[in-house]
Amino acid sequence: MRSNAHRWNESAEWNIALARDFYLGVFDSGNPNPSGLISENAYVNKMNKGKTTHDHCCSPQFIGRMILDNQDTYLNDYEKFKDTFWYACRTIVVTPKENEKLSFLTSNTNEGYTVKVATNLKYNHLGISLYKREEGKIKWIHAIPIDTNVLDVPEELLEYEKRFLV
Repeated sequence: MRSNAHRWNESAEWNIALARDFYLGVFDSGNPNPSGLISENAYVNKMNKGKTTHDHCCSPQFIGRMILDNQDTYLNDYEKFKDTFWYACRTIVVTPKENEKLSFLTSNTNEGYTVKVATNLKYNHLGISLYKREEGKIKWIHAIPIDTNVLDVPEELLEYEKRFLV
């Protein structure tokens, strides 16, 4: 990111490409930071051997944008960057249909980036109930419903995204 950071805000095309680079790094890292959360519908699918997928609960492309808009904070402090990167890797197991609906809550085009619902509220907005796997358990059969579908998200991300909310 640092090698091309000077191109940030040069054009919409560069902005999309640079934020996408961060996303690709997160995506290519596999699934190193599962949240232990699964949607109710994905839980049912798992129990019936149906399809599920992993949703990055915080849009990595948007986090890449936040990093590039705040280069002094994130690109000059490796620990801060690393913590932010690993948080961007955090996933929740959902159904493919839920993942598609979640993807429509952000938009990144040549006209700009928009966020339709704050990151911490997107599961709540779509009515996606969540289950959490019991501590120390590996199998989803040990997941139980939790009381909230409001996500715990870093305050700096919520503050940053306010300027993109539509």
